Amino acid sequence: MSVSRKKGVVPLKESQTELKETERRYTRELLATVVKKVDEVQELVPTRLPNGGFIYKELDDMKLEENSQVLLNYMFEHGYLEKRPSETMLVCPVCHEGNIVPVLKCKSCGALAIRRERLIEHKAGGHIHPESSFKIQGEKIVCPSCSRALNTTEWRTLGAWFVCAECSERQAQMAAEFKCLKDNTLFTPVLGEFTMLYKYTVAEKSRSLLGFDETSIAEGIVKVLSKEGEVERNFAIKGKSGVEHVFDIAVKTSGKHFLIDVAFSNQPIDDAIVLASFAKTFEVKGEDYLLIIWPGLTKSAQNLVDFYKINIIQGTTLESLNKELEKYIEERK
Repeated sequence: MSVSRKKGVVPLKESQTELKETERRYTRELLATVVKKVDEVQELVPTRLPNGGFIYKELDDMKLEENSQVLLNYMFEHGYLEKRPSETMLVCPVCHEGNIVPVLKCKSCGALAIRRERLIEHKAGGHIHPESSFKIQGEKIVCPSCSRALNTTEWRTLGAWFVCAECSERQAQMAAEFKCLKDNTLFTPVLGEFTMLYKYTVAEKSRSLLGFDETSIAEGIVKVLSKEGEVERNFAIKGKSGVEHVFDIAVKTSGKHFLIDVAFSNQPIDDAIVLASFAKTFEVKGEDYLLIIWPGLTKSAQNLVDFYKINIIQGTTLESLNKELEKYIEERK
C-alpha cells in the first residue's frame, strides 16, 4: 500500500512523532470542515484502491493535505466522530501494506500452474462431461455426446475441481498464499496481518462545530427558499380570533404563502411544540403550514402530528433537509 501523504491516501502505520505534529495542525476550522462533509454524506466509508491501499474519497476530494486516518482517528478519540467496522483488509506482515496478489499452489507438489476443470451438464440431454471435453463454437459450446451447439441457457455447471499442470493431480481445493508486490514476501492468511477499515458518522459533540442551532438552520432554509420567491423572517399574520401569530419564515411563490416554523433541540421534540403548532395552524386555517423538526419527534409527539395532520419535515443533515424542503415547495406550488 502506498505511504504517500498526497490527496488523503491512508498509510496503515503512523509514528507517535508524526501523530503529535499532525494534531497540532488541527484547527477548529479544519475539524468543522470535516464534520460538515461527514454530515453531508451521512456516512464516510473507505474506498479501496487498485494498488492495495485505500482512501476516504470525500476527504480526498476536499484536498485537505492531511493524513486522513490520523485525522479521523483523532476526531473519533476526541468525540467528534463515531466509527464502526467497515471491512477487513489483509496486508503484508513485513511492510504492512496491501499491495498483494493471491498465489495459487498445488497442494500435492507445490507447483504454481493450476487450471480449473468444471463439470458441465447439457440440461436437455442430461449429458455430463468435464469442461475440456466441450469444443468452443463462437459464443457456444458443443456437447461431446450429441454434437449440439449450446448457448448459456442450455447448460449448467454442476461442480469443479482443480488440476495441477505439473503432477496432474485433481484436488477439490487449492493451497492459497499471498505475495507482496513491494518486497516479494509470501504469506498465508494465518501469517498475514489483518487491518480493520472503519466508516465514520458525526457524533453529537460535533453539533457545536457545525454551529447547528435554530437560527443557523433557519438561515439555511431561507437560503434555499430565496430561490423560490420572496422570503420574510418572523412573519406576522392575524388569526381568525384577531390574535397576531408569528412564524419563523414565510415565502411567497406562485401567488401563495408558505408559513414555516423551525423546532430545534438536542433531544426529540415533545408534545408541547406540536400542540403549539396546531393552535397556530387552526388560527390561520387555509394557509400552507410546515413544521421543520430537528432532529426528530418523541413517539407521542409523532402521534399528535399524525392525528392533527400537520405537515412536517424531519432534518438530520442539512443536505437532506434542503432536498425535502425543495420537494415540498415544488409539490404545492
